[in-house]
Amino acid sequence: MQRASPQEPIRFLILGGGLAGLSTAYHLTRLGASGVTLIEGNPNFGRAASAQNAGILRTVLSEAHLRPLAQASRRFLMEPPPGFSDRPLVDPVGLVLTADEPAAAAELEACVAAHDQPIEALSASALARRAPHVRTQALCAFFAPGEGHVFPERVIDGFARGALAGGAHLWRGSRAEALLESGGRVHGVRLSDGRELLAEQVVLALGAWGARLAGPAGSPLPLTPRRRHVLVGPVDARVDPRWPVVWNGGDTFYSKPADGGLWLCACDQDPVDPGPDGGAPVPLSEAELARIRERARRHLDPRLLSDWWPNGAQRDQRAWAGLRTFGSAERFRIGPDPGLQGLFWVGALGGHGLVTAPAIGELAARALLGRSEPGELESVDPRLELAART
Repeated sequence: MQRASPQEPIRFLILGGGLAGLSTAYHLTRLGASGVTLIEGNPNFGRAASAQNAGILRTVLSEAHLRPLAQASRRFLMEPPPGFSDRPLVDPVGLVLTADEPAAAAELEACVAAHDQPIEALSASALARRAPHVRTQALCAFFAPGEGHVFPERVIDGFARGALAGGAHLWRGSRAEALLESGGRVHGVRLSDGRELLAEQVVLALGAWGARLAGPAGSPLPLTPRRRHVLVGPVDARVDPRWPVVWNGGDTFYSKPADGGLWLCACDQDPVDPGPDGGAPVPLSEAELARIRERARRHLDPRLLSDWWPNGAQRDQRAWAGLRTFGSAERFRIGPDPGLQGLFWVGALGGHGLVTAPAIGELAARALLGRSEPGELESVDPRLELAART
C-alpha cells in the first residue's frame, strides 16, 4: 500500500500516518484535491498512538466543543461510505456511564442531556443486569446503546486505502527530520534518508512528536504528551465478551471485555518524553499497577479480582501504554500555525483521536482547501490558542 515518488508537484504534504493524518489525506482526495502526499516514518501506518488506542466509542463527552465532532464521527463509523471497509468498524456492545460523586454526577447528567442519541437511565437493578461484574455506589448511571468497541486497525486501513484510491501518495519508512523554512515560511521537509520534499502546505499530524519539528522551525506552540496505561487481566471464562464498556466519570476508571478478559485503566496521564516510539508495550511499574488495582477494587466484582491477583500477585497479565497529546489550552489544534506560514496543524487530540478522526479529517481538509464555514474552526484554531496564552 505505497505509491512511488509523486511526479506532480506536492500541494499538501502530510507528516504522520496515524488516524489524524490518514483521515486528512482521505478527505482531501474525497473533496477532489490532487497533489496529496503522506509520509509515515514507521513501516506500518498507525503504529504509535493510533495503534495503542483502547478502541472505545464514547461520544458522551463533557467537552461541549468536541461533541459535534464525536457525533459526526460516530455516524461515519457506524455507516461508513461504500467501499471503506468490508468489515464493521464498530461492535456496539453499549457503554455504561456511572458517577459516584455529586460533581461528577451533575456533569454526567448534563452530558447525557446534550447527547444526540437516546440514552437509558439505569436503576441499581438495571445496572446489575447490564454489567453484572460492576460494583459501585453510583449516584447515577446511564446506558448508551450505540457506543462500544471500535476496531482502530480497520479504520486506519479504510482511510489508507481510500486515500490511495483517490490518488494520494503514501510513503512509509522515511521519517521527517526537519522542516524546511525560510523567511517565516515552511516550504517542505527533509527526510531521514536525506531527501528534501517541497510542498505548498505542510500538514503536521505527528501527534506527540509534532513540536520536535515545529519548534526548531519557529513555531511558538508547545505540546505535552501524557502516557496512559492499560492493564489486561487474565483470560477468564466468567467474562462475557458482550458486557458493555463501563466508564466511571467521578473516579476516572474504565473496563472493557477484550482478549478473553477485561482491560482495566485508571485513566492516568502523567507527562512523559515520548521517545523515538511512544506506542511500544511497556511494563507497569509497581505504583501504576497499584493505582489500577485500587480503582478496580472500588468498581469490580471482588471475586474476579481475588482470582486475578491472589495474595497481591500478578497472574497472566500484560500491559501497554499509549500517548495522549495536549496543546497549551488542552483543546484540539486544527489550522494554520500562528508563527509559520505554510504549516498546518492537525493534532493535540488529547486521547479523542479515534472517536473524532472522521470529522477531524474532513474539517482539516475543508480548511486546507479554503472551504470552511464561518466560525467552523473557532474552537480549534491554533492562532486562538496562542492568543489565549499571551
